[in-house]
Amino acid sequence: LEAIFMSQSDGEQPQPFQLPVKGRSLSIPRALRHAASFHFDEICRINAAAADYLALAAAYQLVVVQDVPLLSDATRNEALRFVNLIDTLY
Repeated sequence: LEAIFMSQSDGEQPQPFQLPVKGRSLSIPRALRHAASFHFDEICRINAAAADYLALAAAYQLVVVQDVPLLSDATRNEALRFVNLIDTLY
């Protein structure tokens, strides 16, 4: 996944970025011009909603989510956010 993400770099280094979403911001820990990279916790264990994911999809051609854990009933909220993220990006 890292190689796929960095293939979008055009020689630039990933930087943190604050993506504006309805008067607040979504923290993107590693952003390139056309790509964003998250660890699962950074995008699915936060209080994120469809508006965040729609803004993410509009801003980036590639979104990488690394370290997706095995999801279960114990991580139901995170699993629902992950499904919502995938549905929105699709």
